[in-house]
Amino acid sequence: MQGRMDGRTRSGPDVKKAAHFYKKACEQGELADACYRYSSLFVNGVKDVIQVKKQVICFSLWEEYPEYSLDFLQKNMEEAFNFSVKGCHLGSLPSCVNVSVMYGRGDGVREDPKMSRKYEEIAKEMQRQLSGDGATLNFGET
Repeated sequence: MQGRMDGRTRSGPDVKKAAHFYKKACEQGELADACYRYSSLFVNGVKDVIQVKKQVICFSLWEEYPEYSLDFLQKNMEEAFNFSVKGCHLGSLPSCVNVSVMYGRGDGVREDPKMSRKYEEIAKEMQRQLSGDGATLNFGET
């Protein structure tokens, strides 16, 4: 049976397999979305799910089914930061947002407001290009 990049199989998601393929696609295939998804696995840590519904997306398992899980991947903000930077440089808007926030909070990297603003501007420019109407993301603005 052929698997999918997100690790889903007939019996449900396989987070370990998904992590493997996301990392491989990011490093070897230089796919921005794979870098973002792989980095997301480290933001809160991931649980290895025993019983879940097939339609659940693997990178949100720890939020939706914590009662069915065992520890699998520990939270690691340094790893999340490194793969978010790579994803941003490959063109992933959510990765750029994450890098900006991480620099702003000093989460996984030394706090650096200047770098936070730099990545915020990169993300806003990407958003402008995607939206075509000049609208941008709000970073903690009310």
